[in-house]
Amino acid sequence: MRRLSAATFAIFLAFATTACTQHDQNRARQETRDAGREMNKDLKNAGQELKEDSKDAAYKTGKAAHKLADETKEAAQKLGKKLDEAGKDAKRGWEDAKTDSKNK
Repeated sequence: MRRLSAATFAIFLAFATTACTQHDQNRARQETRDAGREMNKDLKNAGQELKEDSKDAAYKTGKAAHKLADETKEAAQKLGKKLDEAGKDAKRGWEDAKTDSKNK
């Protein structure tokens, strides 16, 4: 009888150990899943923040590029006017020199 109760106790102990181990494994799996979900949320949030930051940077870059284009346009118009005046002056000088050479 002693052997039977010792064997029964050993079997019970094996089941109890397996049950605890199984419970611990299940808990570890759940904690791993939870940690993975949390990391996924953090990555999504970081990606969203990066996307918003890049939109803001693109917006500011677009505004700066537009301002630069306006300034360049104004500078080109001023330069065009000066070149036009210089061309007219050159033409007047050419005509005066032509008239002077005829009068001599």
